[in-house]
Amino acid sequence: MISEMVQGHEGVASYHYCDFAEGASPVGLRHAVYVPVHFANTFWSIAVTTPERQILGVMRGFTDRWLGIIVGLVCATMVYGYSLVRAWTVLREERQRKQAEAVLRESEARFRLLYEDAPIGYQSLDGQGCLLEVNRAWLGHLGYQREEVIGRWFGDFLVASDAKSFPERFDRFKTAGEVQGVAFEMIHRDGHRLQVELDGRISRDEYGRFVQTHCTMRDVTQQRQAEQAIQALVSGSMGTIGQEFFDGIVQRLAEWLRCDGAVIGEIDENNQFTILSLMAAHGTLVHGRTYESVEVPGLMAAANGFSAYMENARESFPNDRYLEEYQIHSHLGTCLRDNQGRVLGVLCAYSRTRLELPGKVEEVMEILASKASAEIVRKRMEQDKATMEVQLRQAQKMEAIGTLAGGIAHDFNNILAAVIGYAELVQLGIPEGSPEHDNLQQVLKASLRAKQLVQQILLFSRQRGDMPIQPVAVGSVIGESLRLLRASLPSTIEIYDETDCCGVVQADPTQIQQILINLCTNAAHAMKKTGGLLTVRLADVNVNGNSSTEGVVVKSGRYVKLTVSDTGHGMESAVQERIFDPYFTTKNVGEGSGLGLAVVHGIVKRLDGAVSVASEPGKGTTFEVYLPSCDAAPERKPVEMAPIPTGCESVLWVDDDEVLMKVGEQMLKQLGYQVVGASSSREALHIFGQRAVEFDIVVTDFTMPQMTGMMLAEEILKLRSDIPIILCTGYSDQVDGDSAKARGVREFVMKPLALRELAEVIRRTLDDRSRNA
Repeated sequence: MISEMVQGHEGVASYHYCDFAEGASPVGLRHAVYVPVHFANTFWSIAVTTPERQILGVMRGFTDRWLGIIVGLVCATMVYGYSLVRAWTVLREERQRKQAEAVLRESEARFRLLYEDAPIGYQSLDGQGCLLEVNRAWLGHLGYQREEVIGRWFGDFLVASDAKSFPERFDRFKTAGEVQGVAFEMIHRDGHRLQVELDGRISRDEYGRFVQTHCTMRDVTQQRQAEQAIQALVSGSMGTIGQEFFDGIVQRLAEWLRCDGAVIGEIDENNQFTILSLMAAHGTLVHGRTYESVEVPGLMAAANGFSAYMENARESFPNDRYLEEYQIHSHLGTCLRDNQGRVLGVLCAYSRTRLELPGKVEEVMEILASKASAEIVRKRMEQDKATMEVQLRQAQKMEAIGTLAGGIAHDFNNILAAVIGYAELVQLGIPEGSPEHDNLQQVLKASLRAKQLVQQILLFSRQRGDMPIQPVAVGSVIGESLRLLRASLPSTIEIYDETDCCGVVQADPTQIQQILINLCTNAAHAMKKTGGLLTVRLADVNVNGNSSTEGVVVKSGRYVKLTVSDTGHGMESAVQERIFDPYFTTKNVGEGSGLGLAVVHGIVKRLDGAVSVASEPGKGTTFEVYLPSCDAAPERKPVEMAPIPTGCESVLWVDDDEVLMKVGEQMLKQLGYQVVGASSSREALHIFGQRAVEFDIVVTDFTMPQMTGMMLAEEILKLRSDIPIILCTGYSDQVDGDSAKARGVREFVMKPLALRELAEVIRRTLDDRSRNA
């Protein structure tokens, strides 16, 4: 320790010592603390020593005193800490309480605002049914102030019948605890009545006892009125269909809206509006009028659904003559559609003054529109059914006409065959140049014209689907057809023929004839009362670039243009738009089928041509038909100048008509043939069976009783397969040239046969047989 002190260090040390002052005292332990103290350039070390026993004694005294102090301090600290914690807890609880109160006040304010400003009425009742609370919507429905209703019995605001039943209904409510859709009729402060529905629940305390009700109230007056209106409107039309149904709808709609009129109309694909029923302002009903629905409010309703123009409707749609005609100021309408969403028409109401619409007007009109749409669909289905029935009857009629024409043609051809045959036989015995010879020549010409007439009738009575297409000289076909027409048109109609045209088209000659005859027949009907001029023109024309004539597009190219015009009564534009529709006709019942122009249109389209019509009332009508030209030359029959061929072969001649059988025998004998005649199929089969090797050819009629000519030919071929057979007929829909030849017949010819025709077909058949042999 001393060395440390000398060196100027500080520290603590313990050492043993002897108490010399007391002599022989025991050695003791001291504790020392030494610290250097500096003075200028030197220092002193100061040491403080204390015996250990003294230190321990002091410490024991200090410990006892401070222990008490510390315990006291700890107790005081605990008490103070508890006080602080308690105070903090109280402050926190107070702050939370205030926050909760603020949240509650805010929530109550929001609830009060929601309660007061809700668009639906709210009310609370106590156990006796008196009003505890209502909101502004409730007061607004009934027209009261809050202080006028709080505390009053709810039944005071009900009609007498509902007020009487309220206590019992309220008791059931308290028992059930919940109600929905309870209907009451309440009385407004001004005395008018309104229909309401209540939904409600009750609240109870912790013991399950009733506290109050909480109910919402809806004003359903407009809904009930709309339902009643719909019921009245619909029930008034129940059991009615067609025009009566449409009339009932517009009448009741006009009454309900208190407007000047209402209308149900159809809209077609061309935006043409047809009135099915219109309740006019003066109370009368209008039907069937049509007009273009461009820029009309009804068209807006058709496109966009429900639309309303409460004022200035005429100014909004200045081009609508319907609005102008009826001086309409307000207009509303909705669309009529079918199940596929297709527009059928519109249902509209109008007024000359501003309309005040009742509630639920859109819903009511939509329901009426669905009813009207269903009736329009039903009406159209009925019309389609009627049209199909007419088409079926027309098809049956055409089939019957074809059958009748075939029968007439067969009999008439047989008569012509006898006339031509005997006339030619007589003419052979009369010198040429004599009056008798010339007279017989006129008989033959007339007979040949009659033969052509029968052929025309047969062509028009057949189906055209399989007619072959070939190059046709239109001028010659038109000329032949005009000769046929002249015989059928009245003498008051003059025909002006300008058909000198050498144009050729790819067609069936019969189709060209049908086009002309249908157009001319239509023109003649337009002039039947007054007479007039029927003009037929043909011209070769070139169309450079697609052009339009009377709205019909004609493609670029070379055409033969057929023009048929008349000076008849003409047509309005509405008729012209439908003139080519099948079964559309302006003629009286029994005067036309409505198919003529439709057939013309169909033929022209199949030939890749175009047809147009131009007409004005009182100024006649002109049809223009464009048929594409072709460069191919039409087939021409060579002029027969060679002598009539003859022969010496043996012929079996078969015809069930005795006159034709005899004239045929004489004609063939005149040509040098050996002829055996038979007047029935069975007689001919018997003769051939006995003398089969003697005959060189068989010529037989087709239409015969018991066994047809085709059946006879098959039996003969069984007996002798190499015998050539010629089958003749005045008309038959059972056999034609191809089917006859497929069954072994060599030639198939149509009656009546002139002497030259008969001689040529027999000679040709016999010569073919010789070459093939």
